[in-house]
Amino acid sequence: MYYRRLDALRCYAVMAVLFSHFFSFKITKHVYIGIAGVDLFFVISGFLITEILFRYKETGATLQQNLKKFYIRRSMRIFPIYYLYLFVAALLFRAEAGPSLPYAFGYIINFYQQQHEVPLFFEHLWSLSIEEQFYLLWPLLILTVPQKHLLKLIAGAIAVAVLSRIFITGINHKLLTSSCFDAFGLGALFAYLKNYDREQLQKILRFRLAWKLGLAIYLGVVLLSVFNLHYLDPYFRLSVSVVSFYLIGAAIFPGNKQRFFALKLLENKTAMYIGQISYGVYIYHLMVAYLAEPYVNTFLLKSFGDTNSFLKYIYYNSYLVKFPLYSVLAIGVATLSFRYIEKPITVLKNRVTK
Repeated sequence: MYYRRLDALRCYAVMAVLFSHFFSFKITKHVYIGIAGVDLFFVISGFLITEILFRYKETGATLQQNLKKFYIRRSMRIFPIYYLYLFVAALLFRAEAGPSLPYAFGYIINFYQQQHEVPLFFEHLWSLSIEEQFYLLWPLLILTVPQKHLLKLIAGAIAVAVLSRIFITGINHKLLTSSCFDAFGLGALFAYLKNYDREQLQKILRFRLAWKLGLAIYLGVVLLSVFNLHYLDPYFRLSVSVVSFYLIGAAIFPGNKQRFFALKLLENKTAMYIGQISYGVYIYHLMVAYLAEPYVNTFLLKSFGDTNSFLKYIYYNSYLVKFPLYSVLAIGVATLSFRYIEKPITVLKNRVTK
């Protein structure tokens, strides 16, 4: 089943990532908006993948048939432009990409990043590695665990993530797969309730205190970070995931109070289109910026650096130019990629797995 409004949510998630990477670091380092956007992606993925697996489970096909179909479709969706990106990186920046390239190729760069620096154009690949690792494990669990135990499995995944962030020390939990399971798990919980207990889901969506508490924790993390305090960090991803759970609810079941929000933000055609190509925007955006940066810096220096007028403000605050410019360039490259690479492969994917 295709949910158009989720494309708009993807748009806002990827724009949060672009803002985090291209706007002023003095601001973005405190608002955590980029990682919140990634967490929203994780929750949406957890929901959609789990619902797909539920449908597979109900067809009566064997475990081997379902896994084969799932992995073929996932591979044809995510591999082509991912490995194209790695190929271009190896071609253009061999020396810089070399040490981390094998880890990116094997979707384990998140583990490599725990102890090593990666080039700027690889800094975002950790989330794709985590998502791929989730895809390897989750289908096997969902398709083999009986329905009566699915809720326990999902609750266990959420608990593992929170406990790992509390008790496993000395690592960057952003890059640890198990520490992201609450985001995937809350998406999976939405899928479970939507398919097997719709009445309970509606009760939860009407319980507004939960998402308000999640938002309050997020704002608390932001506020404490200004003073270099991080007491709420273990609960940050959980809080964003709870808010994301309610955002998915507003997208799929917009009630009277959410209808204005849904119509204005989630049915905006531009947002839905950017959301549709958001995978490409996410993949390409850092390399686009990396390639454009020298030319943009030269242009800003020549245009505004030597002037004594107020325009020099633009030179010293170049993010005011770079954020919109790099965002438009990334969207442009993703548009071409979607039209000439991803769309034809999607047609082929549907034929192969029909």
